[in-house]
Order: sequence, then structure tokens, then C-alpha cells
Amino acid sequence: MVAEQRKAIEQVIMELAQGWPELTRAGDPNTIDVYWLSHELHQRLSLRLPTTLPDKEIGIRIVELVEQHLISGSLIRRCSAQNLAQRSENLLEAIIGQQLLPCGLAESLAVALYAWHGCINMAKCLRKTYVVPGGEAPYKTPLRKQGYAQLQACWQAEDARGNPWVRYGVSLARLLEQKRGNVVLEDWVPDGSPHWQ
Repeated sequence: MVAEQRKAIEQVIMELAQGWPELTRAGDPNTIDVYWLSHELHQRLSLRLPTTLPDKEIGIRIVELVEQHLISGSLIRRCSAQNLAQRSENLLEAIIGQQLLPCGLAESLAVALYAWHGCINMAKCLRKTYVVPGGEAPYKTPLRKQGYAQLQACWQAEDARGNPWVRYGVSLARLLEQKRGNVVLEDWVPDGSPHWQ
């Protein structure tokens, strides 16, 4: 059974890696691609995602494992299909080895990617600067609010589908940024945001 699940995940990941969607907006391609990957995995394998969320410390560990094993300092859309499938397998092994998520293999991968998407997109909105060609530029409030509005639309759409994992990822961003030693600029974040949960 486990071998069949692994094979199904590998097959879907390899298919997806050969047909990335066109990037239609500016920003970090990984934040777009990781969400697309999780959404497609969720749909193609007809996954029923768990709705019980782990505590934030576990959530941060999951986000860091995605960074370490899947992102690994590169644009995932530039990975070969085989390499992306192997990175996904490595991520799953790390999650399973640390017993972070009590659900199936494909579900574990999907929720880890959804949580990473919410966390990293929110974390970017809390930073003093953002990356531009040739360096960094200061984040101005209108740009923060624009990024936040796009993320909010995403977590609300996922919530409507019964998927709380993007919203959960948003709630992890402050803790992640503090753990990384980054200044957190949050006075603009609306009351009632998952950020404050």
C-alpha cells in the first residue's frame, strides 16, 4: 500500500514538473509553483486533507523541511522531473521520520506545501525589504497590502473548499521570521487576520 502511494505521488509530481503554468504576475516563482503543485496534487489524487492542525512549533518545522528538502535554494520549476520527484520523496521522508503529520503520504505532502505557501507569502509581507534585480528595495505599505490581499483571497478560497492549511501557514509567519532573526513589521496587518492567531 505504501509503495503504491509513493509511486502515485512520484508519477503525479513528474507529470506536473513537465508542465508548469505560465507566470502571469511578478514575485517569487516558488511561492506560485509550490501552491500550484499542492493544489494539483490535492485534485489529481482526490485527497481528503486533515482539518486538525498541529501546534505552531510543528508547523514551523514543516515549513523549514519544505525549504530544506524541496526548495533547497533553487527555483523548483527549473528542476528536472526526476529531481523534483526525489526532492518530494526526501521531504516526505523527513516529515514521516519526525512524525509531524498523522495522515497519509500524499496528504502530508500536500498540507506541507499549502502551509509553506501561506507562511512564506505572509512572511514576505512582514519584512522590511524585498528582492529586486540587483539588490533589495524597501517594502511600502501599499505593496504589503497588495500581497496580503492576494494571499487572503487564496486562503479564503481554500477555506471554502475545506482546506485550512494556507490560513494555518499565515499564522506561522511571525514565529518563522522571529526565529530567523528578522524584524517583523506588522502594524498594518488587519485585526482578525490569521496572522494574529
